[in-house]
Amino acid sequence: SADCSRLQNAWDVSSDDGYWSIDPSIDMLPPSGGIMGNVILIDVNEGVAVSEDATVLDDFSDEVLHFNIDNDSPSLADGKVSSTIDSFGQRINMDWSTGFEAVSSVMMKANVSNEYTLDTSINARTDWIVTMPTAHFHTDPINLANNEVVAPFTSLLDNNKPGCEPYSALLYDREELTPTSPSVPPPAPHPLPPPPIPSFCYAINDISIRRAETTSSTPVGIFASNHPAAGLNQGNHIIPTHIVTPYDNGWIKLLFIQSVVVLDGNSLIYGLPIIGFAAQKYTNANAVPGLLAQYAGIFKHKSQTVITGSPNQGQLSGMNIAKDNTGQVLLYPYYTVRNGLNTLITVVNTSDQVKALKVRFLEGRNGRDVLDFNLYLSAFDVWTAGLVPTSSTSIVGTGFTGQESVKIVTSDTSCTVPVINGHEFLPFAFSGTYDDGLIQDMVRVTEGSFEIIEMAEVRGEDASAATHGVTGVPESCETLNSNWLPPSGKWFSDPTINMGDPDEFVGLYGSVSIIDVAGGVDMSYDATAIIGFSTAIIHTQPGDLLPNLATGNISTTLIEVNDSVLQTTWDSPLNAVTALFMQAQTVNDFVVEPGIGAQTEWVNMFPTKPFYVDPLISGSVMALAPFDQLLEPQFGSCEDHRFKAYNREQASNPSQGPFPIPSPIPPNYSTHPQNCWSVNVADVNAGADNNSIFDSHLFLNDLHIDDSNSSISDLPFTTGWMQMDFVNEIENPGQLIGAGPNGEVHKIFGKPVLGFVVQKYINGNAQPGLLANYATLSMNKNSKKMTVSSAKSEN
Repeated sequence: SADCSRLQNAWDVSSDDGYWSIDPSIDMLPPSGGIMGNVILIDVNEGVAVSEDATVLDDFSDEVLHFNIDNDSPSLADGKVSSTIDSFGQRINMDWSTGFEAVSSVMMKANVSNEYTLDTSINARTDWIVTMPTAHFHTDPINLANNEVVAPFTSLLDNNKPGCEPYSALLYDREELTPTSPSVPPPAPHPLPPPPIPSFCYAINDISIRRAETTSSTPVGIFASNHPAAGLNQGNHIIPTHIVTPYDNGWIKLLFIQSVVVLDGNSLIYGLPIIGFAAQKYTNANAVPGLLAQYAGIFKHKSQTVITGSPNQGQLSGMNIAKDNTGQVLLYPYYTVRNGLNTLITVVNTSDQVKALKVRFLEGRNGRDVLDFNLYLSAFDVWTAGLVPTSSTSIVGTGFTGQESVKIVTSDTSCTVPVINGHEFLPFAFSGTYDDGLIQDMVRVTEGSFEIIEMAEVRGEDASAATHGVTGVPESCETLNSNWLPPSGKWFSDPTINMGDPDEFVGLYGSVSIIDVAGGVDMSYDATAIIGFSTAIIHTQPGDLLPNLATGNISTTLIEVNDSVLQTTWDSPLNAVTALFMQAQTVNDFVVEPGIGAQTEWVNMFPTKPFYVDPLISGSVMALAPFDQLLEPQFGSCEDHRFKAYNREQASNPSQGPFPIPSPIPPNYSTHPQNCWSVNVADVNAGADNNSIFDSHLFLNDLHIDDSNSSISDLPFTTGWMQMDFVNEIENPGQLIGAGPNGEVHKIFGKPVLGFVVQKYINGNAQPGLLANYATLSMNKNSKKMTVSSAKSEN
């Protein structure tokens, strides 16, 4: 067991073993990273919980940062004085005078966007948390050598008030409407003082979003923070403020005019160093009796980093995963309507252009298309929809009628082709001529993934047709539908008419809430966004398999690995997308504590897998790298992985075998656990506990194990963390090979994967007589393995 007293004595100046009090670098190596963390905020009485992943800084320091607890170090001021900043698809290296300025630079945001909901019928509330982790280094005289505020901050902290930074806000509803200025009233006998200037005055600021008609008795806010967003009046006094909107639902963009000059003197970065999220809370009156059904979810802020001038440091450009989840392609790793669940979807267009989007739903076994349509999303617009269970009425082939299925429902007025409300998912792609040898049942469509891809920007009269008027309704969705009608529809003849090139960078973000209405839980996540995917118009008719993740026209990527950013050119745009998601290892937490009825399930989606393993899509009779196994009838495409779990005290799980070999035996039977589907859902439990959150049919094939790694379905621990390896100790791991800027050989190993963990548990101490179910969702944390060698050494 650990001997903590030895570490305490090492700092004791009076101890014979107080070696750290003399030299704290003894037995220490520089930091190497690899830590992860999250916070779960729980309101016991109200019966809600939300989880927030920690914001991670890579390559913070190469120095030993080991100090006594009485020392203020290490802090965010003790890192490197250089940084790498993402801005519109470029990675830019910059130098700074201090470590805290370097940290601030990677969090600089010229604007911040997120959604809100205030629907009174469900008692909805929304708070935004805006945190400035480095503010005190820039504004507090105790940290400043000459009592001068350090840019981008503009206001010094003093004894009377904190430093306050102004911002402005743009408000929209879900149909792109924005409040208009009222008519100018006649002059008052005594002029009213101007309203306070909205400002952030604290390191942590809580913005309560409120309806205009809110009264003192109306429930507002979620956190009841002591650090509300504030305003400065004429007397420079701080007063609490909030954002007032006339709408029930919508989104808001906050803008900042502050800036900082980069050390090279050739460029400016605009905004403030900000992290944070929007929290939404609402009530379900239709849950089961005796259950307190309060829902809550957290959504990370979306933003833009704006740099002007010509930085003289190195610049890299290419396709990459957007750190703020705003981009050109959105990937949603899981939807489901199983087990009484509904899936709610949003996508937001943050740009001032009308976007032509392809929305495509993919069943989870083999990633076959089960519904796609075109969405024409006007500037600043939001589209929302829900997936709900239904009984199939499909007459395609035989036997599908009456089976479990899905339909999409929406009251949103944004234009879709065809009109999509009430449309059922379809079996065309896995039946008849396109039978892939897997099950012939509509149950396949009840869970899977989906993607939204920008096809083009709409121009001219067609853009006007998609644009909402003052009533919140587009001018003419009928025009857009008729454009596709044969034989005279203009897009049927030429889909490029009134189309402009898609924007690689400024565009879309989205989210999903998986809701158990009866059980009173909400599991929410943000879509993962790709930027720099394509500069070409690919505007196709509804139902067309194009565009897809293989049809970008950019083959160069930017990938962070081992504290650096590698620019790599791959042999196809498809391999470029795959490379972005290649992981050597993915990790996450689990809780299966029986005392609180805890359950955990792990969802992993392989976004490009069908292009490599499905002969109908790949055109190959062999699996293509980085995948090893071709799609097999009945069994799927089963790829080896290694699984290992640890409890919270670092103990690892021993082998729990032997387990029975599945029957029938898969054609490529392995002694390793296997992911066989495009989406895989693993039920993490202890022993014979077979409870399930999703009731998924996309189960992990993990019943046969080797001598050193046990089954994810049979853990000896009730809490801890788990890892899935796609490289370590496995022969011939999957890999892709690309080229560096100077002809270097870049190899990336593993499998392309995107996923999350959900945890659900029960609180018996909520309001008297009421139970409360909690659920949280945490995205995967990953590590990459990528090697670089010269072309000569490879020959």
